[in-house]
Amino acid sequence: MIHVITSSDDLVPVGINGNYDVLLYNADRLSLSGIQGIATGANKLTIRDSSILIDTVASDVLMPYTELSGNITLYIDDSLSFSHSAVLSNIYDDGTVRINIDKNPLYRVSAYIRDNSLFVDVERETDYDKVFDDELGDFLDTVKDSDEQDDLLQALEKADSASEVNKIISQSGRLHPIRLMDSVRMFNRFELQNNLNVRVLDGVSLRPTFMFSDGVYIGGISVGGVKNISDNFNVGLNLYTAYADFENDFDKYKFALYGGNVHAAYFYDCLIARIIGGVTFASFDDIIVFDGKTNISNPHGITAYGIADIGFELYDKNNFSIAPFVRAGFDYASVLNFDDSDFISGIGTDIVFNNVGYDIKYDYGLRLFADVNGAVDALIQMNMISVDDYVGGTLAAGIIYDENFGVGCKFELGVSINF
Repeated sequence: MIHVITSSDDLVPVGINGNYDVLLYNADRLSLSGIQGIATGANKLTIRDSSILIDTVASDVLMPYTELSGNITLYIDDSLSFSHSAVLSNIYDDGTVRINIDKNPLYRVSAYIRDNSLFVDVERETDYDKVFDDELGDFLDTVKDSDEQDDLLQALEKADSASEVNKIISQSGRLHPIRLMDSVRMFNRFELQNNLNVRVLDGVSLRPTFMFSDGVYIGGISVGGVKNISDNFNVGLNLYTAYADFENDFDKYKFALYGGNVHAAYFYDCLIARIIGGVTFASFDDIIVFDGKTNISNPHGITAYGIADIGFELYDKNNFSIAPFVRAGFDYASVLNFDDSDFISGIGTDIVFNNVGYDIKYDYGLRLFADVNGAVDALIQMNMISVDDYVGGTLAAGIIYDENFGVGCKFELGVSINF
């Protein structure tokens, strides 16, 4: 007896024990598990001019003597799970077998017959020119030639899917250069904190600054000055420079940044208005990046930022004030031929307490701000000034969370001379 199978409708039990053959003829993508269920107990299985979906590992016990005839195509959608395993057993090849695997360029596949079994080997492809087939592959091969243990390559080789590889590419500053500017933009966000609801005297200040964020340490210094145009209006200028070390799971480099901003504040009765705008330049060192076409060493970037706050003193008694505000602004970054921008908007509040003791005036401030995009930041600041010689100091600590840039902390101390 010969049980002929041409479609899935024929994958039904034969109903007898032994003394029958199974012929798979002109069948299209029938599952091996279904065929195996029917062929178990048969004397012989002939596969002729058919295609099979390999969805299970072949069993020497369940598979009878198997003859391959004509053109045979084996579909393997999950080649990794069958690596170094026999996909067909007890075979005698008298036909042409073609293997159609899942289209995953991260792996290379080879097939061979041993001991009457067809094996498929799947190995990680480390020639990135073959994986990406474009300039990106050339760049990664250059990195490999320089250092086979490079962290970026190690991360890519541990990725099991194209989606994981794409995620790594999007997070690496070497492969997605706009990410180099994340730490610079975080630095800028802290600069936007430096205009608490405090009326200040004319003067100049010097402030060492330290910032920590995901993988980065920044140390720098800023010089600023404030001039009161009237009792209700002041303007100021702040210049800064800093140096940074960056290291994460994919990249390691250094960079320097420098820039400045101008700011102004207006107070009228309970009304408060503030603006600040600035530019920061960044110069990267010890890094080679891919700009989409070629390799670029030590690129330069630029960022611009600005906000406007409008608020009012909701409560102002006994040297204590609460001033909620609304904010709108922007954040822009550019490096090589990449750029990105964010719109800043949200609400916040300044809480300020001041007193005078032992000839020193103290201002204690807390700022809280929440952006509509989910970013939040907080600042605690203490200003001190001698009422005799107008020499003062500042201590400040801030924290920012932004889903795009991560979490950052900033510590600042400074000295000021007022007149």
